[in-house]
Order: sequence, then structure tokens, then C-alpha cells
Amino acid sequence: MRQGSAARGKVVPLSSSALRVSTQPARSRLIPRMRNLLLIGCIVWALWTYFFVQLPALHQLNREKADLSNQLSSMQQDNSNLGKTIANLGTDAYIERIARQDYNMIKPGDILYQHTK
Repeated sequence: MRQGSAARGKVVPLSSSALRVSTQPARSRLIPRMRNLLLIGCIVWALWTYFFVQLPALHQLNREKADLSNQLSSMQQDNSNLGKTIANLGTDAYIERIARQDYNMIKPGDILYQHTK
């Protein structure tokens, strides 16, 4: 069926552009495209942030944690040794050992030997 112009009395065939039926206006097709572009942009930003910002920071924090763990175990060992030293401070054997080592003291009747270099 052809539509025509009633004013002139001629029958005009429809062009191919007039036969094309658009299911959506141009603006409604643009909105999903923009939404998809925004979604892709957010995903790219999130991946960039994770791989180039968060992941290196996480590795740095893990290295610092390992270093601090080593320092903690070393300090705990030092603390244990100092605790033993504190427990021995009041004993006669410890005082005698310090006097002999640091002050070159001897008991009466002992013979002092000195090494010359």
C-alpha cells in the first residue's frame, strides 16, 4: 500500500529512509553506550589502582612486617639474656667473675699470669 499526497493528486513512493523504523530514539541509544563506557572506565581505574598502587604498597608492608618480626625476635633474645644477667647480679660467683675479667683482681694465694704481646 502506498501513501500519496492528496493535495496534488499524485502518488509518491516512499523512500527507503522513510521505511526504516526506529525502535528507540537517538538519545535513548546514547544512554546505554555512555553507561557502558563509564562502567568500563571504572573497571580500568579499579584495576590500575589495585595493580599499580595497592599491590606495591602491600608488598612494602609485608617486607616491613618481616623486618619488624626479625627485630622482635632479636630483642626478645636480648631481653632473655639480660634477664639471666639480672638474676646473676647478686650472686658471689658473678661478682667474682666480673672482678677477675674486668678488673684483673685475684684471690689471696692465686698467681697472676699476664700474656705479653
